[in-house]
Amino acid sequence: MSIFVQLERVSLNYPVYGYGGDSLKLRLLRMLFPKAVHLGAGPVNVVKALREISFRLEAGDRLGLIGPNGSGKSTLLRVVNGTYPPSEGSMVVKGRIASMLNLNCGVDGDLTGRQNIRQRLDYQGIKGSVRGRIEEEVIEFADIGNFIDLPVRMYSSGMLARLLFPLSTSIEPDIVLMDEWLAVGDANFQEKSQSRLRNFLAKSSILIIASHDLVMIKSLCSKILTLNHGVSVDFRDGQIGS
Repeated sequence: MSIFVQLERVSLNYPVYGYGGDSLKLRLLRMLFPKAVHLGAGPVNVVKALREISFRLEAGDRLGLIGPNGSGKSTLLRVVNGTYPPSEGSMVVKGRIASMLNLNCGVDGDLTGRQNIRQRLDYQGIKGSVRGRIEEEVIEFADIGNFIDLPVRMYSSGMLARLLFPLSTSIEPDIVLMDEWLAVGDANFQEKSQSRLRNFLAKSSILIIASHDLVMIKSLCSKILTLNHGVSVDFRDGQIGS
């Protein structure tokens, strides 16, 4: 199966309620999104978060999303992930997506760490001997001792991150989505997590990452999409500055 991500004139519109007329809320909204807020009928206005975005990525492509805050980078990642369906245009994604946008997604606080691992593997359809191997590898990497068999609502935020990071990077992906580079845990844990993250990304066929770190984007990405107020203002092959 060929792996690709293709967007054709994709737009995303948010209906915004309760900001009608010349209210203070509407004026603030227009200040935050000066080119994106459009008046609707009655009390409903529309924020055009993305407008006519088009690109195609194939195996081997690494796309960096850049632009100021509020430009639509995170929103575009969530559209590709399937969180937000496009309001207009078409999108086709072929390949298994590994989303690093929210590691806490799908976590059940009443289940133990071990049970959460198994629930995630169930969701991903992992079975047989591979399932047992992944479970033990995640537990070993997280290194949280007996807490693995306690409900995760008892975990500190750092301890939960130690569990969810290796779990989220346990399956070889086709397409990886990231919103900024991940840094998890204390200094010792970060050292081994960074190595794991680089290996994880190297195994992916396609990477889409949003960041303000142009140096990192330049070193990592082969294509650059610049967004501003939800509009593609530049799309280029090659690294920034090339």
